[in-house]
Amino acid sequence: SFECMSNRIYENFDRDANKCIREDYWGTTDIHVGIDFNVNPMTAVVSVIENKNIYIFDEIVEPNSNTTELSKTLKSKYPKADIYVYPDPTGDKNQTNGVTGLTDLEILRRAGFTVCVPRTRYSTKDKFNTVNLALLNAKGERRVFITEGTCPQLKKAWEGYSRKPNGEPDKN
Repeated sequence: SFECMSNRIYENFDRDANKCIREDYWGTTDIHVGIDFNVNPMTAVVSVIENKNIYIFDEIVEPNSNTTELSKTLKSKYPKADIYVYPDPTGDKNQTNGVTGLTDLEILRRAGFTVCVPRTRYSTKDKFNTVNLALLNAKGERRVFITEGTCPQLKKAWEGYSRKPNGEPDKN
């Protein structure tokens, strides 16, 4: 069947145009990881940054997980890499992980990762605009690429996330 999502939030994402066929990122020393602190599933995308371009080559989707488990997964998959993590700023709120008594950001720091996080939250609209601009800017340039054959959940999310008739994101 042919399906076309209307009101797509990430309308600038195109599977073919944002595709990268290069696969030699696994040996890199610096990797950059975007993290979403959902519990079910806990998700992350793994990339390298070269010449201001982002090359995403892996995703982690862990059902019923937590920040400690995600940290272990990253360390085991990329034992020699210097890992820079980009979580949501809400990870430093006073809510702690019940098992460790630490905030999510503190767990990441103690795991040895460099935590890159804005001091305050930014608007949802700004987040969407920033991603769309990286996917395709007004000059027709793309700065985000996904290695072919990887990251099926990220692609599905970028293609399927849409707005309700009132303009708010439809989280269903």
